[in-house]
Amino acid sequence: MIDAACPICQTSLMPGQDPCPSCGAARGLGTLTRNLPAGHALQQGKFTIGHVLGEGGFGITYKGAHRDLGHPVAIKEYFPAHAQRVGTVISVPAQQQEAFVRERMSMLQEAQLLFGLRAPGIVQVHDAFQENGTVYIVMEYLKGQTLEERIQHKVRIPADEVQRLAQVLGQALEAVHAQSLLHRDIKPANVMLTPEGRVVLLDFGSARAFQAGRTGNPTRVLTPGYAAPEQFSDRARFGPYTDIFSLGATLYHALTGAPPLPAVDRLRDPPAPVTFPSGVPAALPAALQQALALRVDDRPQDTEAFLALLAPAAADATAPRSLPKAASRWPALSAGLSWTTARENARRLARPIAIAMGSLALVTSLYVTVMGPLRSAVAGWSLSALAPLSPYAVPVTFTPMPTPTAAPSPTLTPTHTPTAWAYQQRGYDKEVLGQHAAAIADYDQALRLDPNSDWTYNARGNAKAELGLYAQAIADYDQALRLDPNSDWTYFNRGNAKAELGLYAQAIADYDQSLHLADYAWTYNARGNAKKELGQYTAAIADYDQALRLAPQFAMAYVNRGDAKAVLEQYAAAIADYDQALHLDPNNVQVYVNRGDAKAVLGQHTQAIADYDQALGLDPDNAQAYNNRKWSKERLG
Repeated sequence: MIDAACPICQTSLMPGQDPCPSCGAARGLGTLTRNLPAGHALQQGKFTIGHVLGEGGFGITYKGAHRDLGHPVAIKEYFPAHAQRVGTVISVPAQQQEAFVRERMSMLQEAQLLFGLRAPGIVQVHDAFQENGTVYIVMEYLKGQTLEERIQHKVRIPADEVQRLAQVLGQALEAVHAQSLLHRDIKPANVMLTPEGRVVLLDFGSARAFQAGRTGNPTRVLTPGYAAPEQFSDRARFGPYTDIFSLGATLYHALTGAPPLPAVDRLRDPPAPVTFPSGVPAALPAALQQALALRVDDRPQDTEAFLALLAPAAADATAPRSLPKAASRWPALSAGLSWTTARENARRLARPIAIAMGSLALVTSLYVTVMGPLRSAVAGWSLSALAPLSPYAVPVTFTPMPTPTAAPSPTLTPTHTPTAWAYQQRGYDKEVLGQHAAAIADYDQALRLDPNSDWTYNARGNAKAELGLYAQAIADYDQALRLDPNSDWTYFNRGNAKAELGLYAQAIADYDQSLHLADYAWTYNARGNAKKELGQYTAAIADYDQALRLAPQFAMAYVNRGDAKAVLEQYAAAIADYDQALHLDPNNVQVYVNRGDAKAVLGQHTQAIADYDQALGLDPDNAQAYNNRKWSKERLG
């Protein structure tokens, strides 16, 4: 006769049967609950439990309070699926106790490793401790939406935004892998997008240590569609390439609006292809194609290799935006060789080695090697006079050039702390390579040593803006302008950051200041965009006119002016601008759609259909082109 059930494993118990024959638990353990109650204190009141934020296979995450920090935190409790709570204590069946203790200690150790990681793309760990028979990890509390929620809302994410996601998440994984950890569960649901623009990798509850080249049988954690093939195996080789597969699948989902087929479904002969939308910069699909390779050896072996594959896409995505940064501000020398060109030649030689070695002497020697021939090319110029033109220039003085043909050996005399300069140089090099978080760390060091460097504040602001940390970027631009109130490109950069936050009126004020100091096409274009966002279409068109006066080949200025004219119902003029834009950029899908819309409004449905056809030839999944082409065909009967 059965008179009770085991409080742990729910095995039926006969009268007098104690302990449970299945798990060894005693009958009178008390009431079983799943979650800790709101208000429950941990660590003698240092932390307080709030409501449940979410549950997964490895535990429960609560919103909590941190007594010392004075703001909300997220508290993750290790609570595997086979565990039960008795009162507040976590228990597992006796036969699983050894594995539970091992996993609990592993999770604590890995949390301690994560505690030392400081990267914008990694959730900040504040504390980790044992209590109630389990482990708790206290993390920063993040507001926002997950990438999964964003995809559900928007279906597909623009390629340039996917590129930024790839950079931030790739750098986050680089820091994780440096600690010999694998995340093992990268997916859109574990990527948080905050209102401030941060992209943060969440849920390290599945993270496990790895040894390069070793096979093993770790606890199986996978999400079909995002898990690498080796994660389905009982014994397989794991490494950074395992996370790179999952990152590639996550970015693929963002780019296309749908996850890739599960790896096991692609493991057939021939393998199922991975396809991408047309019109995306080629480097991005190529990088994701390699990341999603089924064979381990065909994938990038580490995040550095993966980010290197993305570098061409990053250059394409930032081309117009990068113009006003410091590298493009400085005028060419009269001899025909620009200071920027000479500086970049030195950088290309020094960058791969200097980053690895951090050698100021090496960079300086390469700089002198390149600048030696330049001295004779700019006959009559004193390089000591030219040096202030560029914030990237090595802080040196050279002996005067007595005649146009003379090229005496330069004498190097540092004018400020070489170490601060070295951090600036290395930070800039990392920025060029897209390693924005690492660049920020170097700029931090440079500012610690030289807190009055407006250039470093500006550079750090640019790096933060690339990571979407616009509010922090603005604070750096403020500091730069405090030190140099006449910097046109700092006003421009601050205006861009404010525009990203929707502060268009403030952005326009910064663009005004920038244009007061220097007349640049990209500043007029940016100010026009801000005015357009405020509904000031006529004023925006005037700015686009100025931009095109200065840069007649500026394709996006034609697009933006055409869009503003279309809003004002100046459709013929808008079509003329779209014509110019497509002459300069014949693969711009959206411009074909916009031109088709303008023609359709004018009743030119046959021509509109031709434009929609062009758009669909470049992007077969463009819903707007399909819908509008259908409407035009219906008008034609």
